[in-house]
Amino acid sequence: MNTTPDPHWKILVVEDEALLAEEIRIRLEHLGHQVVGVADNGAEAIDIARRTRPDLVLMDIRIKGDLDGIETADLIHGELDIPVVFSTAHSDRDTLQQAQIAGLFGYIIKPWREQDLVMAIRLAMHRHQTEAAARRDHDSNLHSVLETGLHPVILCNAQGRIFAANSNAESVFGYPRGMLAGQPFELLLAEQERTAWGALREQAFAKHAAQADDTPTFHVQRRDGQAFPAKVSPTYIETSAGPSLYLIIRDISEAQAPLDAITGLPNRGKFRTALAEALRMPGAPLALLLLDLDHFKEVNDTLGHETGDRLLAETAARLREFTGPQSALARLGGDEFALLLPGPDGMQEAECTAQRLVEALSVPFNVDGKPLYLTASAGIAACPEDALSATDLLKYAEQAMYAAKSRGRNRVARFSPDMQDGAQKRRALSDDLHGALQRGEFSLHYQPIIDFGDGGRCGKAEALLRWRHPRRGAIPPLDFIPLLEETGLIHAVGEWVFDEAAAQAGRLARLLGRDIQISVNMSALQLASQAAGAVDWHAKLAGLPPLGGRIGIEITESVLIEDQQRVKDCLLDLRRHGIAVSIDDFGTGFSSLSYLKTFSIDYLKIDASFIRGIAHDANDHALTEAIIVMAHKLGFKTIAEGVETEVQADILEKMGCDCAQGYLFSRPLPIDAFEAYLLADGG
Repeated sequence: MNTTPDPHWKILVVEDEALLAEEIRIRLEHLGHQVVGVADNGAEAIDIARRTRPDLVLMDIRIKGDLDGIETADLIHGELDIPVVFSTAHSDRDTLQQAQIAGLFGYIIKPWREQDLVMAIRLAMHRHQTEAAARRDHDSNLHSVLETGLHPVILCNAQGRIFAANSNAESVFGYPRGMLAGQPFELLLAEQERTAWGALREQAFAKHAAQADDTPTFHVQRRDGQAFPAKVSPTYIETSAGPSLYLIIRDISEAQAPLDAITGLPNRGKFRTALAEALRMPGAPLALLLLDLDHFKEVNDTLGHETGDRLLAETAARLREFTGPQSALARLGGDEFALLLPGPDGMQEAECTAQRLVEALSVPFNVDGKPLYLTASAGIAACPEDALSATDLLKYAEQAMYAAKSRGRNRVARFSPDMQDGAQKRRALSDDLHGALQRGEFSLHYQPIIDFGDGGRCGKAEALLRWRHPRRGAIPPLDFIPLLEETGLIHAVGEWVFDEAAAQAGRLARLLGRDIQISVNMSALQLASQAAGAVDWHAKLAGLPPLGGRIGIEITESVLIEDQQRVKDCLLDLRRHGIAVSIDDFGTGFSSLSYLKTFSIDYLKIDASFIRGIAHDANDHALTEAIIVMAHKLGFKTIAEGVETEVQADILEKMGCDCAQGYLFSRPLPIDAFEAYLLADGG
């Protein structure tokens, strides 16, 4: 006999009879399941499902409110992909037919026996997992097909929204795939082309043709606004997303203009041709060097694109000095350059040349009579030692270049196999991030912030995002937060963090009879951003009731210089809605208190690096005291981060610091432990 126990699931119960709902909860918990919530109406059920991400919903068909059970189930399953089992006391033909038509994994008729419930849950979860596995297999096969192409490939659904793209599309258009997901294909088209695209899409879907009759030319545009002509080949296919278009985008500008207009160097297409020809020569070793300017975006943002173009041209001129008759130099796009060095001493020569290039570019450029300092990072890969194909050689050289950047920039890195392993793990982690929010893998921990002026009572807390991977366990924030930003998922996850923290602040106020301000971290990408998938914070705030100081945001100093006017407007809007604004890690960035006086700020969080030495380092002591005094003169309150000893706390309190945060008081706590902390001795 099979004695394998059933898995235990998180279940949401939707039942409008309170006594029956309690009985169901008890029976489910007796079976080992976790009941994440009980709702008696559709709106509440949807809210709980969004917050808790249950594995299954047990849904009464006839419930309170404007939505019946079937409508509520459709919304939950459609948005969150959560299976629903209907539970109904009505065995009339119409009701059962409704449940069967909805087909959201089954139904049971009340009063049901416990074994009926067990079987219904088993069948529902088995069907859901089978369908999810089939979708994953299909998507995996589709991903393999996408990545075999030499050109950018985009997949659109019947509404013209992008749901998949290959790595070539990322590099050509400048958008991470996570940013493209859910966006209309028009995002990649010049405005005048959008009517023609609509007609082509309708024609392709109407004919259900293996391939459309023609391959029209469109002016497509990159993320930086640069447009170029391309042939767009649409093919109708069936995918897990339903009827779809497989769009191959071939850049024809490279054939028409093989030289880069700014630098006069060969462009990406011309260089790939040269690389392919060099690799066709049997046994001939060669080295590929990729070089990227460090922080070049800041030049464009602060000095303008015209100055940026002049610097690119001057960079190309310096690079030409290091090329020989057998080498090939090109600008691949943006601020990235490639140098191909063939010959028997290719690797040795490449490493020497790369180091000399990096040193040459560190010499200041002359911009309108003033010196401008730039640095560069370079990566090297070799054939045949590292790779034999152009695609792999470019990929490995790029991995080495990013390794050089991660090691501090302004240096050279040689490809090694562990970089590929690291890149694959990073890619796998990035792939796993997609859907992590919907699967309920994120949670918030709360680190208390004590108020010296209130006898050391906790009046604030910082909400910290945590990710528990289903196979790898807890993933450090430093590993996944940058990936959220790179993929564009930071917008959806950041909005969830904001909503969860605001809801928790409300629950704490009801529990304690006083307000606890919860602050959330907001990146430069989220604040006043216009990127694809970004949250419209103005509209979101306008739809919220006044938050009365229960919620705050934390930003770093660097955010303040991204776009001063937009940031200023956004901060004013936040404070107008009762949201406190804190500057995190103050003293480690490149801003200053004089910079801050033009912005709407409530708190400065003094970085832990100052607090660590406050008791024994005269400089740290003096700087911390100066920050507190100047902050108070500007009307800001101060929070000391990283407080770990009573001595540090005593010094800070005597200096007049307003609040403190650190392991002396508490580590970040899950919500249950945080509530217990607050309830103990009044927090």
